[in-house]
Amino acid sequence: MAVTLSANVDDQMALKVRSVAEKEHRSVSNVVSSALAVFTGLPKDVRDTLLELQSHQDVNGIRRLSREMMAAVSRLRLETATERLTAEGVFGGPDAGAEEIDLMEEATRLSEAAGRAKPDR
Repeated sequence: MAVTLSANVDDQMALKVRSVAEKEHRSVSNVVSSALAVFTGLPKDVRDTLLELQSHQDVNGIRRLSREMMAAVSRLRLETATERLTAEGVFGGPDAGAEEIDLMEEATRLSEAAGRAKPDR
């Protein structure tokens, strides 16, 4: 069951939310719902740190943190893809002793293919 929540934001935040919604071809409600899902799923200390960076308008800190988060997400995706490919026997099965370079080349190929398949934002 969907529940309607309300929040007061300043004009600048409202503009940012509308801009994200427009760029991503989503509704404002969907953007806000997604933001709440992500934010509430984070540990409190992470939320507090993000809010602190935002309140101090630490653009460089936010940018550095964003790069670190994307690097972590990329590592996780690579590890997950590698595990799945190995489990599926793509590299000759677990007994074949697949070379690490083969895993990396296949992961790179899959990453590039996924990048080409994404619509422009």
